[in-house]
Order: sequence, then structure tokens, then C-alpha cells
Amino acid sequence: MDLARIATIFDQLQSEGIIGNWAIAGGSAALFYVEPFVTFDVDLFVAIEQRGPLVNLDLFHKRLRELGHDVKGEHVDIDGIAVQVIVPPPGVEADALSHAVNKQSAGKEVRVVSAEYLMAICLKVGRAKDKLRLEMFLEEESYDREVFEKILAEQGLMDKWRTYLTNRG
Repeated sequence: MDLARIATIFDQLQSEGIIGNWAIAGGSAALFYVEPFVTFDVDLFVAIEQRGPLVNLDLFHKRLRELGHDVKGEHVDIDGIAVQVIVPPPGVEADALSHAVNKQSAGKEVRVVSAEYLMAICLKVGRAKDKLRLEMFLEEESYDREVFEKILAEQGLMDKWRTYLTNRG
């Protein structure tokens, strides 16, 4: 998975003013912190200017097509890699984007959602794969506990965390 190539394209879109900040999220971001596992696409949190209640992706999609990339449903095909662009809703996802960290991928600096925010999102969403990923972070101790608990408190997720820990047993 060529994250450096994807980063180059999204940096270009950002420099052109087509998008705002962006960061690798989801399973692809988790791979920077935990043991490898299978993921079939690359999730990107992307800030796109919003007018009214809906996000208009027309200009974004048009520019990607001009650059030679196919838009297929909710994915963009970048050199054979399915990239899912997610405009993060207010809350933990939007905060995760604004607090993304820099990591290296194939010699290029890329923006990645931090381990602590990934964990908080996993806890919030709560699908089976999110719980498995959360367990990977916990077992590998690849996060800052104080930062994670601060995020949980700020996002109103402490009760959900306590319940998770109680049921984890």
C-alpha cells in the first residue's frame, strides 16, 4: 500500500485549496502503531469546505479525475488502491483530524490520526473489528494512557470506557 503516493496527491489537493487538512485514519493508520493486519482500503479524514448541511464533493472528484484517478462510489482509485474519503463529523473524528501527527512512510512525511484518537473512535463506533483493534492497542501498549483518557473525558466517552473495561474480563 503506497501511502506516500496517496499523501503526495492529497498534499497537492490541499496546496491547490481543493481540500483542507487531511490524515490517514482507520486500519491504515492503526498499522503505524500495532502489529500488521489485513485492511482492504485506506481511510482518509479530509476537511472539505461545507456550505449548508451537505458536503459537496464535486470539485474534489473533478480534480481527482483530472489527475487520472477513478471515483467509484465512496472510494477513489489511486493507482489501484481504494481510498475512502471521509469528511469527519463534529466530535471525536473532527478532533482526530485536527490533532493528527506526522509519521514517515516510504521516506515521505504523512499525517496520521494518533493512536489515542484511533482508540477513542474504535470505542465510540464499537463494531466487532473496532473492538479487536482496540484490544491490539491495549495489548501492545502502543498509546499514551493519560492522553487517551483525556480524549475520552473531553468526548464524553468515559462511561463507555468503564463499561468496556468491565465487560472485557
